[in-house]
Amino acid sequence: MAYDQGDDEKKKKEIEAKVNQLVQEARTLRTERAELINETWRLAKPHRRRINNTATKAPVLTQGDLADIVDATMAETMHDFGSDMIAQFTPESEPWVKFTARDSVPIELKSDVEKVISMTQMLVSEAIEESSYFDAAPQCFQDLANGTMAARGRRPTRGGDPFEVEAIEAADLLLVQSPGKGLVDSRFTEGKCTVGKFKEIYKPQGIELPKTPGRPPRKDDEELIVVDGFYRCWENVRGAAAWRRAIMVDNLMVYEKFVNDEPEVDIIVARWEVDGQSPWGFGAAFRAQPAQRALNELTALLMVATAKHVDPPTAYVDDGVANFEQGFEAGDFVGVSENFELFQWEPKGQLDLTFFTEQDLRQTIRHAMFQDKPEQRGKTPPTAEQWQSLEVRSRQRWEIPRGKIVREWVLPWVRWFQNGLELQGKLGPDVYRVKNQLFKIVPNSPFAKARQQEEVVRAREILGLAAQLSPQTFPADVDVPATIENIKQALNDKLVVVRPEKQRMALMQMMAGGQQGDPNAA
Repeated sequence: MAYDQGDDEKKKKEIEAKVNQLVQEARTLRTERAELINETWRLAKPHRRRINNTATKAPVLTQGDLADIVDATMAETMHDFGSDMIAQFTPESEPWVKFTARDSVPIELKSDVEKVISMTQMLVSEAIEESSYFDAAPQCFQDLANGTMAARGRRPTRGGDPFEVEAIEAADLLLVQSPGKGLVDSRFTEGKCTVGKFKEIYKPQGIELPKTPGRPPRKDDEELIVVDGFYRCWENVRGAAAWRRAIMVDNLMVYEKFVNDEPEVDIIVARWEVDGQSPWGFGAAFRAQPAQRALNELTALLMVATAKHVDPPTAYVDDGVANFEQGFEAGDFVGVSENFELFQWEPKGQLDLTFFTEQDLRQTIRHAMFQDKPEQRGKTPPTAEQWQSLEVRSRQRWEIPRGKIVREWVLPWVRWFQNGLELQGKLGPDVYRVKNQLFKIVPNSPFAKARQQEEVVRAREILGLAAQLSPQTFPADVDVPATIENIKQALNDKLVVVRPEKQRMALMQMMAGGQQGDPNAA
């Protein structure tokens, strides 16, 4: 059921009731996941605002709030997790995807299509680099450790301005899954906003607060509860692409309209893994919570035990004269009676046991959050080949969430930036003509990178074996320059330069004859 501004009041009320029902369902679904998410914030990021905290700002932390957090392993690991995710899926230094021609492209169109592809790739990459995406990405991917991340894009109102991307906190996010329970269907932001701020944000979009008959105008400092987002109208004849945008103020609808194209949905949500019963994902941090709780307790015990070892308690026979309730101070003169004795207790705790248990718990947290990188075990360091093999196996674990992150995050953002460039007129009719029929978007896969590295490791082993078996004929047995080119391509290397065959032959002839010169002149 869809509503347009020209429809009658009855239909508007029906759509308003439907959106309110979706929002209430989303609040219930968020509350069901609140305890798990809030526990991660308590253990790793106590400054973050909790779900169901209605305050507009994060709570002021007291000493008591921080007293039970005595180990930073989970906080550090979550930071590294976010950095790795950015590097794996949306790196700043290289394109996230490759625009490539379809196999069905006719030969006579291939040249034109490749020009369009090259221009599209360049403009989309530039738009991403110039945007504020990489300011928002660290928070987004650290949120993904909890299972769900979201961000909102804003297109520039002036031609020369960059695109803006803002992370959405879990406390401000409302989600409802699709009827098939496989997709995030409805997605809204919810938060408090003053009337003045509402005008500043929404008036440029042509959206204003409705005037209520008989009520004086709202003051700029008056607070509103604003729900803004998108839902899918499944019964619409346009099918799954029938997205609607709705804005609610204090449960009253002030705007609702059809979205022209799916990439115009500017709230993008991605999950780590899902169970089908909730739109909220399950994240790696949930598996780390028990270990971090135990680690906090164990670290606190270790601190107490260490204090007893360093400054053990002392007992004495009370003679009615000496009083050590305040302890000893250097240089004190203390009067005691005859036969007075001091007894110093020797703690029996095993600090080594606590230390090794802590190490195991920290390793459990790192493994749960995909930070168990190859490490040197023992005194003998591994060879380069062994180290690379361990790195390959570590990278292969990233294939677990790859599919969802690519489908729900990487591709939607690429399409959103591409759509924004089209609306600005920077990508013209040629792109509209060929984008759906003649070229496709292929994401860069961490697993593919791991597989390529594995192939390089295997190639090095073969080359080493060949050099050992027949060192005299090795240059004749193996095409070394071509092999180096293949390895460079597999590793995406742009630094090593292999000379063309003509230059190599000229250089070899000069070396054989003991001559000197510039082979580049050949």
